[in-house]
Amino acid sequence: MSATRRLNLGCGNEPLPGYLNVDRRRVPGAAVVADVRALPFAAGSAAEVRASSLLEHFEDPYAVLDEVHRVLAAGGRFVMRVPALWSYGALLDRSHVFLADAKLWREILSGYFETVRCHPEGVRYRESKLLAALCWAATRGLGLVEYADAWRFTCERRRDQTTRAYIPWWLEPPAPL
Repeated sequence: MSATRRLNLGCGNEPLPGYLNVDRRRVPGAAVVADVRALPFAAGSAAEVRASSLLEHFEDPYAVLDEVHRVLAAGGRFVMRVPALWSYGALLDRSHVFLADAKLWREILSGYFETVRCHPEGVRYRESKLLAALCWAATRGLGLVEYADAWRFTCERRRDQTTRAYIPWWLEPPAPL
């Protein structure tokens, strides 16, 4: 039996039609109330997992990614959206505890998936139409995703064994005495 379940993790107030919407709070549209670090789904039971504006809220994004990897079927797809490192949305929200640039997110996600693609969304510097147009040309035309307001990563070809490409200093094991 192939996995057909589509999960929307951390749905908040934006549940997606056609998805099983999951949030840790009881919010309208959330069909499942659960911690995304311990999902109540069988291994390999999801064909697609989405997480928009979620991973930056966790000190250890690997705890969420481990669960995504566990519930995702071998041929499944993971799509996540995070604010770009220097965007106003990333810096103004005090609940954001893990912010990374596009390269670091690619490294982290490459430990879980063989294919990781980054898509820019929006642009920074929206006050000036000229600067916004230049940023749009830089992100879309030249592929300079660092000028985007947010990034959407599409990940496919789940790895059998995961690796942690980056360990933040606060999660490193203590040095032996």
